[in-house]
Formats: sequence, structure tokens, C-alpha cells
Amino acid sequence: MTLEHDDNTSGRGDIAELPPELKGVNWGAFLLNWIWGLGNNVWQAFLVFVPFFGFVVPFVLLFKGNEWAWKSKRWESVEHFRAVQRKWTKWSIVAAITVPLLFSGLFYLIFAGVTSSMKTSDYYIEAMEIVQNDERVLSALGSPIEPGWFVTGSIKTSGPNGSALISIPLNGSRAEGTAHVAAEMALGRWSIEAMAVEVETSGEYIVLVE
Repeated sequence: MTLEHDDNTSGRGDIAELPPELKGVNWGAFLLNWIWGLGNNVWQAFLVFVPFFGFVVPFVLLFKGNEWAWKSKRWESVEHFRAVQRKWTKWSIVAAITVPLLFSGLFYLIFAGVTSSMKTSDYYIEAMEIVQNDERVLSALGSPIEPGWFVTGSIKTSGPNGSALISIPLNGSRAEGTAHVAAEMALGRWSIEAMAVEVETSGEYIVLVE
């Protein structure tokens, strides 16, 4: 059904009557909420930024989006309205898929960059030398012992001084473990202050530096 021009009440606010064929959900309003609201003159969508209350706004938009958009903006016809809202739905689905992927990729790059920086540090290289040459660790994990990919922890530096607390995953031929390392930097030079290897299967702690 197509509305005749005289029957098209869109954009007239509260006196505008939503055509029956437009009743239903609006996924573009739900997924893009305030962005969709900006493009459709539905200012209620900005309530999404109100603390606590903002959580329910997308769900309200899901069911009220068509009505509010019809009342808030002038549309050429029902078909025009449907065509525009289909585009919003398409782009909202694209955004729902790509945005999390982009953020995940960005997080991975940052994490990988930090890990790479740790692996080239003096304290990391020294820690791995200690691990791979300690008979107790070799006996518990099995030779050869290789480091895992992701190193976790924190580094704080201030000029030539700093401190680091890191955990290095270890893969041996018989078991896995984690090397916990505390290092300090003084005048630009790192030294390991404390270090222990935790054996995953037994829970044993092998103190290497104290």
C-alpha cells in the first residue's frame, strides 16, 4: 500500500498516524540507537546516554523506532520510509559485526606489541636463561623448555629507573608452568630481584632468585 500525498502525515509530530504496514520492529534503531536517532530526527534516542536508564532505551527504540521516525521526519511515502530503514538495518548489522572485530584486532595488536617489547627486555632474556639452565625446573617440566607466546604483567618506568612484574608461560616436554619475575631498573640497568617457577600439574613453587 502506498499513501497518497494528502494522506501522508509523516513529520507532523503527535498528529501523525503510523501506517499499519509500518508497525513492527526496527533493528537499525536498536543496534545503532543514537546514530540512527540523529539520522531520523528521533532525539529520544539520545536518552541512551542517561546512566542506568540508557540500558533500556535500545529496546524501546526497537519497538517504537518506526513510529517515532514517522512522526519526527517527513517521508515521501511508505516505500521511501521502508527503503531508508532497510539501509539502516543493513548498516547496523555490518556495524554489529565489524566494530567488535576491529576492537578485538586493536586489542590484539596492543597486547602483542607489549608482549613483544617484554620479550626483548634484558630481564626477560635473563629470566629465560635461568629457567632453561636450572636442573630443578628441567626435572619438573622436562627438557626442552620453551616460552609461551603471551607474557603478562606490568612495567613502570620513570627516567632511568623502573620496576617490572611479569609472568612467562613455560612449555616443557612433560609439564607446563609459569615463571613469575620481579625486576628492578636502576640507572638504566635491569636486574632480577625475585623469581620463581610454578609447576602447573603439581602446584610446586621452585624459587630461583630471592
